[in-house]
Amino acid sequence: MTSIFYLSRVDLSVKRAHVHNIAKTCESLAKIKDVQMTLVSTSFRLKKTEKEDFLKEHQIIQEFPIIVLNSFSNYLQWSRFRAINWLEVILANFTLVRFLFTWRKKIDIIYFRDQHLFLAVLFGKYFLRKPVFFEVHAAKRKAHIQALLNLMVKNSDGIIAISHALKRYYEKLNKNIIVAFCLASQKEDFPYHKNKEELRQELNLPLDKIIVGYTGRLDLRGVHSNYQVDKIVGALKFLPQEVLFLIIGGQEREAELLKKTAQDLGVDAKLRVYPRLSRLKMPAYLLAFDILVIPKLGDLPGDSPAKMFEYLAAKRPIVAAKTEPVSEVLRHEENALLVYPNTSEEWSKAIKRLINDEDLMNRISQKAFKDSEQYTWQKRAERIAGFIAGK
Repeated sequence: MTSIFYLSRVDLSVKRAHVHNIAKTCESLAKIKDVQMTLVSTSFRLKKTEKEDFLKEHQIIQEFPIIVLNSFSNYLQWSRFRAINWLEVILANFTLVRFLFTWRKKIDIIYFRDQHLFLAVLFGKYFLRKPVFFEVHAAKRKAHIQALLNLMVKNSDGIIAISHALKRYYEKLNKNIIVAFCLASQKEDFPYHKNKEELRQELNLPLDKIIVGYTGRLDLRGVHSNYQVDKIVGALKFLPQEVLFLIIGGQEREAELLKKTAQDLGVDAKLRVYPRLSRLKMPAYLLAFDILVIPKLGDLPGDSPAKMFEYLAAKRPIVAAKTEPVSEVLRHEENALLVYPNTSEEWSKAIKRLINDEDLMNRISQKAFKDSEQYTWQKRAERIAGFIAGK
């Protein structure tokens, strides 16, 4: 039995894609024969009462041990001052170092995705002599962050990259690297037995609209990235009156900025922005939409949209901004339409093509649904477990 300990310092109570990645990675690895998976968190927000919410939110069936450590880092987690942010990082590392030393006889493998855990991971590798595996999600960050990323890539026994672009970027530093995409679809969560009209009635959505849907963050002024949703809002002025662009996941301030953009363009009647909803509710909304869109996140090697894999299982046509990581999964006119260049005019052309060509809509939807079979959590876990085992 191989005992894998997944180290984390992030707040596991938030409903974000990176937390879903952590939860499902642990669950799917826990299902692998001869693997004992344990999640270790320095964030004490995931207490016993919140653990049930965590398991429900991420549809965890195969439970795995979750160890929540008491760390002084929790009192500094939300500070806006960089010096305090780094103090939080150091305190979280010290907490994990103490844990690793105490549990050293039970640990076979250390697994992590946060480069800020460099002290704990290096302690585990060089002092405790434990193999460490890094699931890397980013590249070409600010100099100090990239230095940490490079340090952890160089010193890890194996690297799990979430895109082929990331693999090519880092394999010059570490040749022992594989690709395992960041997310997977869960077809069992989709209410396929209900038709679109029935779902719209349940969700209080208009029956007479062509709904173009987007689920996820806006990040109009993101620190690392900018989800260019405004390009799609701009496309609304070229689209028929019956088109409605529905966004789920907008934060209040960013939603207001987007609504102001729509108002300035005279298309505010064609835009709705809902706040973030539970992941449990998202499959029903995806099936209630006519077209699913993925705005441009960025051109960095790690900009692989998590929602892309959920969209594949929705049996709805996908329109996405063309980037290198997106093109690894979505292929133009085969399982999606890819927009390039990323302009409102090109977005409107792609959406119009689907509206006017039902055969195209059906063809790429069916191919996307078939392709979703390649991207399951269990296949991802089998690939990672085999890599860790050296197979």
